[in-house]
Amino acid sequence: MNRATSILIFCVAVLLGLGMVMLYSSSMNMELHRSAVGSDFLRSQMVWGAFGLAGCAVAAAVDYRRWKKMAPWILGASILLLILVFVPHIGWAATAGRGGGGAVGRIVGLGCPTCPTFSLPNWPSWP
Repeated sequence: MNRATSILIFCVAVLLGLGMVMLYSSSMNMELHRSAVGSDFLRSQMVWGAFGLAGCAVAAAVDYRRWKKMAPWILGASILLLILVFVPHIGWAATAGRGGGGAVGRIVGLGCPTCPTFSLPNWPSWP
């Protein structure tokens, strides 16, 4: 492994670690108010971080020429998901928090509560 790759892996690991520490320290106060267990957020973040690292390992194992061939298809699928957000009865406005605070963005749901959702960031130009 060359030096640039080692530095990049080290930087990503440090950022992941700092993010976990910040998440846990910001959610510790929730335990005092008994609204939720702060370690639940950390546990959830660690699980998704593990999925991300596994996906990164799989992507790194695939030859870049293969990714180059699949790039137009991946781009097309991404654009299709972005368009689906605005289709009625498929995409809906998401709200922040459990209390239904302000709008966060729009989400594409797959029709069942346990299915994953695809979301877009809340751009300032959106109504």
